[in-house]
Amino acid sequence: MILFTLFASSALLLASIQHVKASALTTTISPNERLCFYADVDKAGEKIGFYFAVQAGGSFDIDFDIKDPNDKLLLDGQRERSGDYVLTANTVGEYSFCFENDMSTFMDKLLDFDIMVESEPRREVAAKPGQVSDHTNPIEESIYRLNSMFMSIKRTQRHFHTRETRGFSLVKSTQNRLFWYAVCESLAVVGMAVSRLYLELVPMANVLTQTTIIPHNQEPYVTRTYPNESELDIKLHNAALAQAAWRKRTLKERTEIGHMFVSAFKGMGDDEQKALHLEFTLQVGRPVRQVPGEIRGFLSRAEYLLSIAESCLSDVSLKDTDLPGFRRYIKREPLGVVFVIAPWNYPFLVTINSVLPAIVAGNAVLLKPSPQTPLVAERFVDALHKAGVPVDLVQVLHLSPALTSYVVQHKLVDFVSFTGSVVGGQAVERVAVEAAGFKGVALELGGKDPAYVRPDADLKYTVAELVDGAMFNSGQSCCGIERIYVHESVYDEFVAQYVDLVKKYILGDPTKPETSLGPVVSVASAEKIRKQVADAIKAGAKPLIPEDLFPIAKPGTTYVAPQVLVNVNHSEFTGQQEETFGPVIGIQKVFSDEEAIRLMNDSPYGLTASVWTNAQENPDSEQAFLHFVDALQTGTVFLNRCDSLDPALAWTGVKNSGRGVSLSKFGYDQLTRAKSVHMKIKTT
Repeated sequence: MILFTLFASSALLLASIQHVKASALTTTISPNERLCFYADVDKAGEKIGFYFAVQAGGSFDIDFDIKDPNDKLLLDGQRERSGDYVLTANTVGEYSFCFENDMSTFMDKLLDFDIMVESEPRREVAAKPGQVSDHTNPIEESIYRLNSMFMSIKRTQRHFHTRETRGFSLVKSTQNRLFWYAVCESLAVVGMAVSRLYLELVPMANVLTQTTIIPHNQEPYVTRTYPNESELDIKLHNAALAQAAWRKRTLKERTEIGHMFVSAFKGMGDDEQKALHLEFTLQVGRPVRQVPGEIRGFLSRAEYLLSIAESCLSDVSLKDTDLPGFRRYIKREPLGVVFVIAPWNYPFLVTINSVLPAIVAGNAVLLKPSPQTPLVAERFVDALHKAGVPVDLVQVLHLSPALTSYVVQHKLVDFVSFTGSVVGGQAVERVAVEAAGFKGVALELGGKDPAYVRPDADLKYTVAELVDGAMFNSGQSCCGIERIYVHESVYDEFVAQYVDLVKKYILGDPTKPETSLGPVVSVASAEKIRKQVADAIKAGAKPLIPEDLFPIAKPGTTYVAPQVLVNVNHSEFTGQQEETFGPVIGIQKVFSDEEAIRLMNDSPYGLTASVWTNAQENPDSEQAFLHFVDALQTGTVFLNRCDSLDPALAWTGVKNSGRGVSLSKFGYDQLTRAKSVHMKIKTT
């Protein structure tokens, strides 16, 4: 399928022009003019991917389905937490999607766009890179009007820019006149004071750069340029050559280099540490005062993984059971080139889980960070190089979605480790399956992690832990607490204490030391969270946190007020089953352990779960907890703690939370292959 989209190219174009900012523009789009993009659908069930926040850190939320006048579903839309948007085409055909402006001016105003879809016959005019196409008068066979979307415009300045390299250009008229881009958060709108629109349809593969947007102020931070496929081939070839030499180094040598890497971070001076913390905050949005905790955790994991390397990677001897004249053992061999696709929300912690054990085991690593956190990956890999890891052995790759697929399918890539959304994991697995051969894939995906508070729980301790488990990092954690079930005997007191503690958060600029709760990663994420809360209230949920306590949390911003919802259930409140990924928690009353188990398992996810009970004083409570351990469908079960990874334990999930393992001995097993050696020494 060939897909040329304004949605995809707009969000990605923003990256190439660095989230264009503007001052007083008065140019208008004439009323009822449309901006269209086209998608050829030649197979029912085909997935079409759009990338908004992932590429530009933007804020445009288009969570919609498209139906015909007979209510037949044509395109089924889903948007994941990171901003990736996927349409599943249920009907074969060619579609034209249009944005229509029904206002005469749009600077310093809220824009009301009607999103429309039109079925249109195939055009004979090819839409090639660099070609200008006139789409002002599409043939309308049918139009389906959807809900209006409101977006705030950021103030910008006039921007004249074109890029002709590799057949790529922005927007121009037949007179070769360049026009400016006004930015509606992550959606680029072409504006011009003429009645005709000339729009080039740009393939996603031709987008050249990505730009990181600072979450709290939506300003551009850093831009990175993508390699082309030929450049990637060279990088992969060099990685494979470096790995062939690296695997011959002794395990002791590789481990010593790992310790030097850790020492470099520990030896940072105060000024360097402060710069690192601020750099982290400007990418992730987490309050700067909370960043040191991630660095400490990252170093602690690294030290533990290095400490167990010898026991995990040494040969397994079978001499105790060898017959006379025989020798048998099992070797752990590196896989080769490992492609690590890392997320933005805990970039140091998640990256160390896969990258360090892969290197110590003798692999090469290609690290693709989220476009939101490129500097973390670069700093991480630079430290490895300075510690003695060969430059070609570990490389940072900033990639578009198309280039990511190219690397996943590359013949020199032996294993893919992905951490992210369910939709993203499905896409990676699909691409890997379509590659030649059989490529290993590990998937660490989302969660909707539950907690259950039993009658004998220490409420003061439990409340504090569960507030932090739900609100830390603004709720943007795959293993954060997203739903709480409380036994009816302590429900009222638990809720009262919980609300009192949540009200004490200070929501604001994450670079200020007093801030305890920062923004979410994008306006798109913020609006999705706000919508889930509004839908819950509409369905009967009761919010317990007054909005006026957090005046900075306004629509159109990335600031989301923390919220506690009661009167929630699984039948009416989708927030008890759908991942929220924000500072919102639903608290539900239950009447027994068995009811809690049933509700905790009533989820498409299975990453972690926690039970809160006084096992220290009550032996029966420990036995009750062990019953939960056996009954819960999840990768980790906690007693009296949550949202915490122990590097000695296997980090894994079930159901839609993915498959594969990181951390512990089993994390090394995943990054190596077993080779059996069977020797008959005595032949006479």
